[in-house]
Amino acid sequence: MNVRFTGIRPDGTEVILPMPVRGRYDSAEDAPADGLRAEFPLAKSCGTLTKLRVSGTDGSVLFFGTVDIQREITCGTGNVLNLSCRSLAGLLLDSEAVPRTYDAPSLPVIFERHIRPYGFTSFLGSQAICRGELCVRKGMSEWQAAAEFCRKFLRTEPRVKGMVFDASGTAAAEPLLLDNSAGMRYFRAEVRQRNCDILTKIYAPDTRTGLYRLAAEENESITGVHRVRCLANPESDASTVLRKTERSAFSVYAECPGTPATETGASASLRDPVLGEFADMVVAQVRCTWDEDGIRTVYCLRRNV
Repeated sequence: MNVRFTGIRPDGTEVILPMPVRGRYDSAEDAPADGLRAEFPLAKSCGTLTKLRVSGTDGSVLFFGTVDIQREITCGTGNVLNLSCRSLAGLLLDSEAVPRTYDAPSLPVIFERHIRPYGFTSFLGSQAICRGELCVRKGMSEWQAAAEFCRKFLRTEPRVKGMVFDASGTAAAEPLLLDNSAGMRYFRAEVRQRNCDILTKIYAPDTRTGLYRLAAEENESITGVHRVRCLANPESDASTVLRKTERSAFSVYAECPGTPATETGASASLRDPVLGEFADMVVAQVRCTWDEDGIRTVYCLRRNV
């Protein structure tokens, strides 16, 4: 791996770690915090590490986050350092937001009060002042407060990239073409259909009477199944729930050699002589593993709906 792993202590001092013997990196569109677990050979104790930075040879930051669990182990088979880390989004998930109501909120204000204190340096997204109110309720995490603002006013799903809070709703990565003859090569591909995830009717309680009414439905002649769900919250968007289940029911996987070439949210397509062609897809998950057998990355693609 042509990358550098740097551990950061509570006082800000840094220690260059040896190359890990094995590890795994996970990123998914429905998980705010990326995760990284790695096992390093250990010659001497590193002291307490609170953060981990993974950098490319060009200085770019591939991962930056907190060390949630640190284990230093010595035994007859060798000495190892195990780190379990999450991106900075983990701090936002762990921390509770102070309840308050914002009148005409904006991304700069939300960033200053809910995001920057946890080590973020900047944000991406519209800086416009928005009309309406944002209510931060007791029990909401900092992530929930910021994400609710993004969804309600910016119509975006936020992501964390290193020390940047990205509320732009756009993927900066280049489109990914998985094609063994004219694109990124893969040594395994799979098309997966989870019919058990498909819903055809969703009922929700009426805000005035509390009686359940049909809120969203899918054409059963297309899905070929009949499956019903009742929502507890009358304010839930039934159409959004239906779209999410439809999207999760179909996915395409490709396993490639090497480190990740793109990120979640990037557009993607796969062309295979046996499975067929799948265009207008989106990278929904990225998993990179490395061990004695080498480095490999699995991409999960889902329909762009």
